Amino acid sequence: MKLSACTALLCLSVASAQRRLQRTADIGQIDAEPLPEELPEPPAGYSYDKDGQIVAPETVEEPVAEASMKVPEEGSIINEAEFPFLVEVSPSVTGVSFQYDSPKNVTSDWMEGEHETGSSIFSLSMSSYLGPGEYTWRFKTVDSSGQELLSEDTAFHVDLESTPFGTLRSMIATRIENDNDLAEHYKTLVVQDCAYRCDGCVDLVQKDPYGLSDVIDTLEDVWMEAAKFGISRADVFTLAGLVGAEMSAHNSRNGEEFPMQWSGRRDCEEIIPYCVALDGGQIMCGPKAAPDYEDSEGMGAMAVSALNIKTMDESSLLGVIKTGDNALNLVPCNRPGPCDAQDKY
Repeated sequence: MKLSACTALLCLSVASAQRRLQRTADIGQIDAEPLPEELPEPPAGYSYDKDGQIVAPETVEEPVAEASMKVPEEGSIINEAEFPFLVEVSPSVTGVSFQYDSPKNVTSDWMEGEHETGSSIFSLSMSSYLGPGEYTWRFKTVDSSGQELLSEDTAFHVDLESTPFGTLRSMIATRIENDNDLAEHYKTLVVQDCAYRCDGCVDLVQKDPYGLSDVIDTLEDVWMEAAKFGISRADVFTLAGLVGAEMSAHNSRNGEEFPMQWSGRRDCEEIIPYCVALDGGQIMCGPKAAPDYEDSEGMGAMAVSALNIKTMDESSLLGVIKTGDNALNLVPCNRPGPCDAQDKY
């Protein structure tokens, strides 16, 4: 009898528990909102979990190009005439390109770095006459499988006034401050110099219609100072023209900047040593004796003589210089600018 009574009591407890569970389940069904059979399209990149909740996409970090050494380093101050972009990368890397953003947020083209066979160091030589201010640079690597990786940005500062170009610029500006007419004369000088090739030489042997002989004399100690830094007279002529354009009376209203795109031009006597003298003989080529480039592709004397130098804007003047640089018909070498490691003349 006792066993029978316990069994009956256990059965009642189980039945009671089942009734409570059923009531709880019924209440839950009443309170919960049923999920729609078709959920709306989630935002791009998002998805639904098993409970119908929108789930954000997982953040996947993209691999970046790495280097065991980078130059310039973060926060570097550039005060040399030339400086390198340089990285030391993994031996699996087969190519490196460099790019920079200027202080005016202008992004350069990708420029291919150079390296010696078997070396993991890639570099690209740059001129500090890019201009003063804060820059950022980056590099891009390519491995043997063709995969490209982009590095993080690195910031550096160009202190132009502390560079050799800053010294030369100050010397030129001082001359213009002492004689305002030199601003226009220097513009004329660079236009005449770049009529054929920007090589630091103007043909004054036959005639001097613009009175450039005395103008050239005002720059002699500038190019002598430049030579101490390995900067050519051709670069000095170009720099003088650009400084003259910025300091000219016409530009005082416009406030245009006339940047020098690169340094590394070769003087004419490095290309062709002898020029024609007034009597038909030979003299050494130089600042006042320009070679006769028979295959020149520059604008030519007739074209530049038609230009209005006084009102010349930035694009026109830089166009003349660019044409004179292109006419050098040279290939890149181990210094920035239109120079050549081979003798092509």
